[in-house]
Amino acid sequence: MQPRSSRRASKVSAIQAPKRILLPEQQLTREFGIELFPFISSPTVSTSLTVLDLSFNELDDNFWLNWTPDLRIAAWPALTTLNLANNQFTGRGLVEVAAFIARCPSLTQLDLSLNLLSDKSSSSDWIRPLIDALDEKGRGRLQVLDMSCTGVTDFDIEQILQSEFVKSITKFYLRSNVLTDEAAIAFGDALPKMKVEVLSVAGNLIGNCGAASLAFVMDQVPALQTFDLEENQIGSDGITSFFHCINGMIAPFPLRYLHLGGNSFASKTVLEQIHTKLHEKIIETQLSAGPAATVLNISGNKVKRDILLECCLADRYVHIVTQTLRASPNWHLLEVLDMSGNEIGEKGAYDVGLFLALQPQLRVLNLSNNLITDAAILGLAEGLEPNAKLQELLLDLNQITDAGAKQLYLKAFKANQQRRIKLSVGNPLTSECKVMLAAISQGHDLRKRFIKEFASQEKLELSGRALRQYGAAAIAEELAAAPSSKCRIIDFSRNGLGDEGAQAIAQLLRAYPLLEELDLSFNDIGDDGVIVLADALSENATLMSLSLHSALEGSQVKLKLQEKGLCYLAQAIQGHKALVKLDLRNNVTSPAVIRAYVEMLRRNQGIQKFNGTSAAVFLSRYDF
Repeated sequence: MQPRSSRRASKVSAIQAPKRILLPEQQLTREFGIELFPFISSPTVSTSLTVLDLSFNELDDNFWLNWTPDLRIAAWPALTTLNLANNQFTGRGLVEVAAFIARCPSLTQLDLSLNLLSDKSSSSDWIRPLIDALDEKGRGRLQVLDMSCTGVTDFDIEQILQSEFVKSITKFYLRSNVLTDEAAIAFGDALPKMKVEVLSVAGNLIGNCGAASLAFVMDQVPALQTFDLEENQIGSDGITSFFHCINGMIAPFPLRYLHLGGNSFASKTVLEQIHTKLHEKIIETQLSAGPAATVLNISGNKVKRDILLECCLADRYVHIVTQTLRASPNWHLLEVLDMSGNEIGEKGAYDVGLFLALQPQLRVLNLSNNLITDAAILGLAEGLEPNAKLQELLLDLNQITDAGAKQLYLKAFKANQQRRIKLSVGNPLTSECKVMLAAISQGHDLRKRFIKEFASQEKLELSGRALRQYGAAAIAEELAAAPSSKCRIIDFSRNGLGDEGAQAIAQLLRAYPLLEELDLSFNDIGDDGVIVLADALSENATLMSLSLHSALEGSQVKLKLQEKGLCYLAQAIQGHKALVKLDLRNNVTSPAVIRAYVEMLRRNQGIQKFNGTSAAVFLSRYDF
C-alpha cells in the first residue's frame, strides 16, 4: 500500500491540466505543499485552473514555505474560486495567502472562514496585506468573501469597508466574529455604496444602536436581498426599529430575507409582524415592477420561486395583491389572474371578492388548489354577484361542500349568465351536487351555442340531457329573446326539471307564442310545479300538444304529482282552446282526478287525443 503522501501525490499528478482541484477533508498537512505548488505552477495547469478547494484540512502557515521563490513567478489567470476554509492559518500567514491571491487576478470567490486569523498575537493591521492584494489595479473584482469565524474585529471591518474591492462584493459572510455596534455603524455608512446582495453578521455582539444604524439604511442598499442578523444582542428597541423601517420602505426594493431570530429580544409575535410586513412589501415590489400586462401568474409555485422565495400566498397577503392590482397602472387591463396552489382561505377569498365587486377588467380567475371553504365562499360570492365581466372562475381542489357550491351559484350568475364556474373536481361534493353543477354549466353552454346551433331548428330534441332547471331556464330565456327562432316543438323529457324547472317552462309558455308541442314527461315535477304551469297555460293561446307523464309504467317510486296538482291543471286546460293533444298517463288516477279529466274534456272539446286514445273513447269509459 502506498504511504498517504504518495497517494495524495497520485491524486494530483494523475490529473492532466485540471480545471478544478477539489481536495476537501483529506487530512492534508503542511507537507502537501511540496507536491501541490510545483504541480499547479506548471504552465499547463496554471493557465487552466479555475477552482482550488483545500478546505477542512490541517494546513497551517508553514504550508506556504513550500511555495518557493522559483515557483512564485507563476500566475493563475483563470482561477475564480479559492477555498481555504477550516484550516489552521493565522494572521501571520495571511501575508502569504495575500501574495498567492495577488497572482490570481480573476478571483471572484474567496473563503477564509474557520481560520483564526485574528488573535492576541496578531498585529493590529494583520488584514492589510489581504486588502492591498484585493485592491490591486487591473484585477477582476471579488464577488464572494467569507470571513466567518476568523476573529474579525470592529477595527478590521473599518479597514475592509474603506477598501475599493468591498464595493463590488455581492455576498459577504462575517458570522461568529466579535463585531459590535461600532462595526454595524460602519456598515451603515458603507452599505449604500456597496453592491452586496447577501450580508451575514449573525453570531456577533451587535446591540440596539448598531441594529438601528443598519435598519435605517436597508432601503438605500441597491441590491441587498438577504440580511442575516441572527444570534446577536439586539433588544426590543433594535428589533422594533426594523419593523418601523420596513413599514416605511417604498417599493420597489430588492430585500427578500431578514433574519433576526435568536437575539436578546426574540418575541415571536414581533418577528412574525416583521416577517409579514416584509413579505407585503416584497409582493408590492414584484407587482409594481415591469411593464403593463394582461396576464398575471402568482400561483403557489411561482410565488415560492420568484416572489417570497419561501412560502406561498396566505390570507394575510391577499389584500396586498388586490390593492396593488387596483393601484398600479400596469394591471388596469388585467384579464387573466392565476392564484392557484396557494393557501387562500376565508379572509383572502373575501379580499378577492371585494376586488371583483369593483368591476376590474378580469375575465379569468384561477383559485384552484387553495383552502377555500364554504365560509370563504360567502365573501367571494358577494363580490361576484354584481360583477358582469368575469367569464371563468376556477375553484377545483378546495374544501367546498354542497352548501358552499349552492351559495356561490345563487349569486354568481345574476350579473353574467354566461359565466363558467369549475369546482366539481377535488371538492367534497355529493354526486347530486355535481349533477347540479354540471347542469348549470350545461345551461351556460347552451346560452353560448343557442343562436348558432338551436335557433334555426324547428324541433329541439333535449331529452335525457340532465338539464335540470338551469338548462330549462337557458332555453326559455334564449327563445324569449329570439323572436325570429323557428322552434315549434321541444322535448324536455327526462331532465330532472323539478318544480323549479317547471317555473322556467311557465315563463317559456308566457313569452314564446310560437311553441306548439311540449313534452315534460318524467321530470319529477310535483303539485307546485304543475300549478305554476297551469297558470301559465291560462295565459297561453298557442300550445297544441302537452305530455306530462310522471313515472315509468310499473315504477314503485312515490309520485310527487298528486291529486291537487292534476285537478288544478285539468281545470286550467278547460279554457285552453288551442290544445289538441294531451297526455297525462302514468300519474295518479284517483276518482277525483278522473272526474276532473272528464269535466276538462267535456268543457274543452278541442282536445282530440287524450292519454293515448281519443277523447271520446276516454269519456265513454266513465259515466259520472
